[in-house]
Amino acid sequence: MINLTKTEWKKIINDQIEEYLCKANKQATIKHRKLRFLNNNNNDKTFKYIYEMKSQEVEIIMKARLNMLDLKDNYKSIRNDRNNECRICNEKDETTEHFLQCNQY
Repeated sequence: MINLTKTEWKKIINDQIEEYLCKANKQATIKHRKLRFLNNNNNDKTFKYIYEMKSQEVEIIMKARLNMLDLKDNYKSIRNDRNNECRICNEKDETTEHFLQCNQY
């Protein structure tokens, strides 16, 4: 049997818990669509723009991050329109990614 101090034992346990949670987090980002932009390396960073920008600007950024902008692909279930093409360029599906990259917006 290995003799460990209380501090060494706690560090081993905490490292194992953190490893387990990171794996579970990665699996959740794969399964859940709204988590696909989550970067596991940035979990502890504070987003400074929340404190530096106007509340209306922060609201738009948060809606974009959470795929809650009023775009066709974000609200498929409540739209009767089966056509998901971009309303502006009609080239690709109207997703958050396309909205941010579309030359016509």
